[in-house]
Amino acid sequence: MRGPRILASNLRDTGAANAINADRRAQFACWTILFDLLSCSDAVLRDAAAGRLRVRVNEPLIGTVPETIDVAVMRSSTSAIASRQRTFATLACEWGVALDTKDAALLARLPPIAVEPAASPPAEVVVALTADDCIASRTDLAQLHARTLARGWLLKRHHPRCVTAALVAIAGDEEAATQRVIKMLAEALPREPETRCIGHDAIGATIVGVDAPWRRELQAGYLHYEQMVSRLCGAYWTHNPV
Repeated sequence: MRGPRILASNLRDTGAANAINADRRAQFACWTILFDLLSCSDAVLRDAAAGRLRVRVNEPLIGTVPETIDVAVMRSSTSAIASRQRTFATLACEWGVALDTKDAALLARLPPIAVEPAASPPAEVVVALTADDCIASRTDLAQLHARTLARGWLLKRHHPRCVTAALVAIAGDEEAATQRVIKMLAEALPREPETRCIGHDAIGATIVGVDAPWRRELQAGYLHYEQMVSRLCGAYWTHNPV
């Protein structure tokens, strides 16, 4: 899977004063998840190749709570893509996503998925991806917990059949602080298989902007990025068997 390396190379300055705002960083993180889903899931790739999928960025969630889906994959009723229409691949150029030669070649081989304006006519959400980034030593754990929990609950309430994931990109500036964030994500958030009706199908974490020896150890287990994508592939196949 290419996501963790792409994230690490592109979000080294997560949380720092730069030209990329928090919303765009979240959208970019979700872009990498979808990139890996298309690369690893036969079911997602099949539906994309058949023109059955569309992407929306910052798709509003239904309800009174002002919240959005960073990157939403919608079920499409048409398969045609306009020649000048934005696509999942062109978002990489538009957002300045740095890809190496191998990543760029893989992206070029993927089927085109059109990007629709957010809040286009209602459509079925089949994949809902959300992300947050934080600096470990400055993270308000209660706020991060509440935001992640609320998104998972809202998504399952309004789109019960969609596959949903939450990713947290952590700038692990201090080992103890990073451990606290990882522990909260792993232990304090409900998981969809456990709750059956609320929570995310997958929760993941990746550590960026640091090359410490404890980095791999902290990413092991339930929150490991590759396990998160693997659970998403399985959940999508369950709802959309090949």
